[in-house]
Amino acid sequence: MRDMVRMLGRLGGHLGRKGDGEPGVTVLWRGWTSLYETVETLRAHKHVLSPRDSS
Repeated sequence: MRDMVRMLGRLGGHLGRKGDGEPGVTVLWRGWTSLYETVETLRAHKHVLSPRDSS
């Protein structure tokens, strides 16, 4: 769980230096938003590149 929090923190702009401590709620929210937007963009591209059959 700690690794996941740190990865989200990194996406949100947390530098992760020795004295920085753990990422806060605001940084985690920014990271989550960034991850969500990336996933939604990839889904949209997948839909455009491989449309389903209309039959």
